[in-house]
Amino acid sequence: MAELDAVLLVHLCELSERYILPFLKNICEIWLEKHICMESVCMLLDAAEKYCCSSLMSKAVEFALMRFTDMIVADEFLKLPEKVLKKIFEEVHKRGCKIGR
Repeated sequence: MAELDAVLLVHLCELSERYILPFLKNICEIWLEKHICMESVCMLLDAAEKYCCSSLMSKAVEFALMRFTDMIVADEFLKLPEKVLKKIFEEVHKRGCKIGR
């Protein structure tokens, strides 16, 4: 069986949201949370917002904050929806800007 990838799981998450399949959505969210990386974090932040995946959003925001200096220079970061950027910067403010590796 081919290795699952984040793009496929995001599409499954979208379909599970559309067709009201919470069990499938939960499985996708758990898998995605375990596979957050620099290459996928912006896509996952966007997907978490679009498909109401609060746990994935929390984990992706945490990942982004731990690598904030790398995140803010990524082209994809500035393309994130305003609502997602606001959540990230609210966390930055709440933590007193003590973020990083």
